[in-house]
Formats: sequence, structure tokens, C-alpha cells
Amino acid sequence: VDGPRYDWSVLDADPPGAQVITRYDPVRQSQVTEMAGSWINNSFELADMGGLPLAGQGPWRLTWDMKAELYYFVSVVVETDAGVRTLYYTPSNFDLLGRGPFIHHGLGTVSVDGRWHSHDRSLNDDLQHAQPDLTVLAVRSIQIRGRTQIDDLFLSPLP
Repeated sequence: VDGPRYDWSVLDADPPGAQVITRYDPVRQSQVTEMAGSWINNSFELADMGGLPLAGQGPWRLTWDMKAELYYFVSVVVETDAGVRTLYYTPSNFDLLGRGPFIHHGLGTVSVDGRWHSHDRSLNDDLQHAQPDLTVLAVRSIQIRGRTQIDDLFLSPLP
């Protein structure tokens, strides 16, 4: 079953040639979104529409399927009670966390083996793991750096 198709855009087009491609993946037997660019030099974004957040008051769960062969960053820009924070995910086996505006969680080195992997993150839990006094108030954007393929991305409220 195909998930929703989102309007991804190229956020950082330097070097030139970055593009978002929708194509059929025979393994998944569905259309997938490919972020094609110069490794992590280009970035892609699914952002708010007309100044409104992607999602308002949470808590929020982000799930997606991703295929990657090289290093990547998946970033989720959120509003919190202390301002903007960026939760970012990489193919590492550890969490760097962070006290400032950037909070890191690893998705495992296996996530760059060229196969499809499912990811399921509670954004509030990921924030509070590093900064326990804060709460996610809204999700502003989702950004990706690196040549990846994405399918079945969902941002849904947690009970």
C-alpha cells in the first residue's frame, strides 16, 4: 500500500543537479521518493504550508521507510517551549543527544546497507531524552541530506 505523496523541494541546490524524483521501486512494488543529489551536499525539505506547521500540538510520531547506501541526515525541525530545536538522525549506533538546539539520535549503521528499513520515532521522547523539561509544540519541517529513497512517511499524533 502506498503512503501519501508529499511535495518535497530542494532546500540546498549547491552543487547544482539536486532533484526530487518519484519512481517505481520493484522491491516495494510502489512509487517511492528519491532525493538525488551530491551526497550530503544537497538537502531536501518537506516544509510548512503558508506559515502553518506540518503538525500542531503533539505528541507526534514520525514513521518512514528509507533506503540509503551512504551517510545521511534526517532532520525534524520542531517548536518547543524553549524555541526551535532540530532533532536529527544519522546512521550511527549511538545517540549524541545535545543540550543546545541540535539533538542527535542514531538509527544504526545497518541503515546504510542499501536495503529498505522502517523507522518509528516519538518526537517528544527523542526531545526529552536529551532535554527532559521541554515539549514539542509543533513540527515545522522535515529535511534530508544525502542520496536516499523515502516511502510511507507519516506524521501522526500519539495517543
